[in-house]
Amino acid sequence: DPFLEQEAAKGKDQDKGPLESGIVQQPPEKYKKPAVQFFDWDSKSYKEKDPFLVQSEKELKSTPPKDGTAAQQEAGLTSDVQASAGVKFSGFMSSATVTLFDKKPVVVLPNQSLNLFLTVKDSKTSRERHHMRMAFDNELRVVRRMHFVYLRNICKSIFIVTANRLYCGRHLVESLIVQQTGDPYLLNFLLKASWILDCARLCNNAAVRRRLIYNNYFLLDASSLDNAVVDLINCMQPGSTSRLRVCVPNVYDRYMRFSPRIIHNPQYFRRLLSLLCRLVNMRLCVSGTSEEVLDFAIVNLCIMFGCMYSNYANFAGLPVEANIEEIIDNMKSSNLKRGVLGRKCFSLFMQFSNVYGVVFNNANTIRICDIDFPPVLLQQCSEHFAGQVEHAVASGSMGFHVVMQNISMQLCMLVDKMSIAACEEEISAYAEIYDRMINSSNVGEDKGQQR
Repeated sequence: DPFLEQEAAKGKDQDKGPLESGIVQQPPEKYKKPAVQFFDWDSKSYKEKDPFLVQSEKELKSTPPKDGTAAQQEAGLTSDVQASAGVKFSGFMSSATVTLFDKKPVVVLPNQSLNLFLTVKDSKTSRERHHMRMAFDNELRVVRRMHFVYLRNICKSIFIVTANRLYCGRHLVESLIVQQTGDPYLLNFLLKASWILDCARLCNNAAVRRRLIYNNYFLLDASSLDNAVVDLINCMQPGSTSRLRVCVPNVYDRYMRFSPRIIHNPQYFRRLLSLLCRLVNMRLCVSGTSEEVLDFAIVNLCIMFGCMYSNYANFAGLPVEANIEEIIDNMKSSNLKRGVLGRKCFSLFMQFSNVYGVVFNNANTIRICDIDFPPVLLQQCSEHFAGQVEHAVASGSMGFHVVMQNISMQLCMLVDKMSIAACEEEISAYAEIYDRMINSSNVGEDKGQQR
């Protein structure tokens, strides 16, 4: 979007949020610029400038190298990634390779190398699974239809397609992306990626979720997301959920299957955390912006942030059975609110992404006001959700936005200075392992600067 790029270029002079060292320390006697910045509820402002937006634009405009090696094919890399001479790690990380992407060292994993923590094992035969899935889908037809309509409404609120090119609505750009968030490029990526993820979630397509949510490549290559969103919008226009189920796998094959698997660096999660603070402030304190769009962005941002804990568990070599408490304990955070926000984000990441999975829900549903909901979805909602559904049904305003609003407000209530500081410490634990992988290689002159 030319307008977005023009506004993003002005970001050098805008206030930013994150966070240089990632660890909250006791303030010294003499004032020193703090390592952690987050929203000040008193002054309603941020104090630091964000260098990452300018850096991201430079990375997108730079010309990537075209040389490749055999390690590229092994890791699923395209020709614009230059692989190292074969830096290897022990244990689970033995499949990792440190490569150069746009002249910067990154950690790349081959397909299917990340363990799926807290997965549910299924011993049923394929025929039994098929019959269970058909019956389960039939019970959830009402809530899935609500979800489909919700996605169409969100799409109309955010995107405009002209001559088969994707743009964000000008009102959204002016009121949300540029003026308030402080990181327009990241929010633009978040909205596109979240909408694709929600389409995949509705169709219960795990391949799209795993490829997109774990992968930093799509933050650097916006064109792939634009094309995927346009294809999905064209599929949704006739109003058929079955057509969308066919389109989602096609989008995966066309734009995602052969993309590099670049692991998110710590900077990405710091930017997400800073953006979350600003979105929460807008949701609670600023009028004039679509509450549905903000709820959509907040919930999906937290799902993406929850990916960090799964990555950390894999990098640290924790067993597949490890739960979030074990992961946070391994991070050795000393904050009294350690895991308060991270626990909810990880739960959303693990369960909300499989909300229509027959195995995750044990083929059961829970009925509220004659609407069958999947138990995994209700586990993410508060104790007030049933009353909210009853009120919405009685007033004729029931829709999937009621679900998203309930989850979003829970997340907003968890965001305060202490919980954000705890997340910063948890990001620092992630950064230690990530930096160790970068520093143990001989790739790139600026290695070790991710923290």
